[in-house]
Amino acid sequence: MNKTIITIFSVFMLLSCKMPDYTQELYDAYNDAYDFLERKNLCEQQGEAYCNGDVSYCVYNYETLKEKCASGCDDSTGKCKTKVSDSDDDSSDSCTAIGENTWSSKASSTMYWDDAVDYCDNLNECGYSDWHLPTISELRALITSCDDTKINGGSCNVAENCRSYDDCRNDACNGCDCDSSGGYSMFGDTEVFWSSSARLVITDNAWGVGFSCGNVSDYNKSSNLNVRCIR
Repeated sequence: MNKTIITIFSVFMLLSCKMPDYTQELYDAYNDAYDFLERKNLCEQQGEAYCNGDVSYCVYNYETLKEKCASGCDDSTGKCKTKVSDSDDDSSDSCTAIGENTWSSKASSTMYWDDAVDYCDNLNECGYSDWHLPTISELRALITSCDDTKINGGSCNVAENCRSYDDCRNDACNGCDCDSSGGYSMFGDTEVFWSSSARLVITDNAWGVGFSCGNVSDYNKSSNLNVRCIR
């Protein structure tokens, strides 16, 4: 048998071979594995709650693979939409969406800084459990009508990436003329609220905002201040 015949015969045999069918189970398993890696990568990179349809893929830890969003996903933020109410929620829950974030209701009592951090980390409100104590930059975003300390355009330099008293706090951080009407807060708050941002060097102190005057100051962590959480 010459080489030409052998080649033709070999091609014929290859063409006559039937490729194995991939079962639905194998297909699903492949998709599940791919989906898991996608969720894992999202969580490791973003550390937030990301959604696909009505499923939130993670909350800080990719091992929490599927946490149902109570009200679907907000396409503009990648997070769950703010849930207004639910029969399982406490009737006192009052969450407010501002921009890309959601704010909790004000805590019912003042607390030390360490307790404030724990309170937000463990808070379950409006169907969510991924709360945290706001950074000083996030907290300053609630200041209104005080141009010196508003986070956008304000002359006060204290922010999450600038927490040194000597290098970052300036006269602008003293805020504006005090006003008991709550006009310096998006929520009408007049009290002093904790941020999660500890002061550099003197780490026994952490930054906070006094909404009565719109001022940004540091407070000893053993002070009893108000708390509002963010997600």
